[in-house]
Amino acid sequence: MRIFKLALISIAFFCALTPTNRKEREIMTSIRNIVAKLSSTVLIWSLWSPSPSQAGQTQDEEIKKFYALNCAACHASDGSGDTAVGKQIKASDLRTEKVQKESDREL
Repeated sequence: MRIFKLALISIAFFCALTPTNRKEREIMTSIRNIVAKLSSTVLIWSLWSPSPSQAGQTQDEEIKKFYALNCAACHASDGSGDTAVGKQIKASDLRTEKVQKESDREL
């Protein structure tokens, strides 16, 4: 699981690169969409399937740790999306009413 998370982070930073032509933009958009879907799936899976090393932690602690490791680089620690990477990939502001209304599956 840890390797998978590291792979997603690596792909997210790769996606922050600025494409130079239309074809590259299309490819990067596709990759960003895939990464977003995979990240959501990993988040949901990790919340419901904690590893044995996390068994003693509360779910809130697990969520905070997961967010810090996998989401904050783009969405910022406050969910605003106001980071260098977040601005480049146009990360959503997770604090908006629209996002807050979305179900776990939609995220």
